[in-house]
Amino acid sequence: MIDKDGNETGDVTKAVKVTTDYLSKAQEKTEGSNLINAFNKQLGITNSNPDYKDIKIAFKVIEPNTSNRILTNIAQISDDSDEYGNPVDDVDSTPGNNVLTEDDIDIEHVKLAYFDLALRKFITAVNKKM
Repeated sequence: MIDKDGNETGDVTKAVKVTTDYLSKAQEKTEGSNLINAFNKQLGITNSNPDYKDIKIAFKVIEPNTSNRILTNIAQISDDSDEYGNPVDDVDSTPGNNVLTEDDIDIEHVKLAYFDLALRKFITAVNKKM
């Protein structure tokens, strides 16, 4: 977790972003398992169906349920390399530069909605034992 000044923190209340090397070459358990494949029509990897990797992170939203704000979650690739660990030049993005129009960044907007989870019980039968 990183605070507003760019320093690592263990205090979740001060964190403004999270970084990880989870899908890095250094973290691979099997050679090449963290690579994202380039476009290849023969493999079905195209502009409309690109290869990707997911990192799942759970957050607790502390915004009041009466809020009408829209929360924004931004994820970005911060560094990239080829299967040998060498830097890669990507023609349409520069990792880590926070340019929202590049394809190395993903933005999701979440509008909070109030809901009430009601539990209802019904008696459908009565067994009379004496």
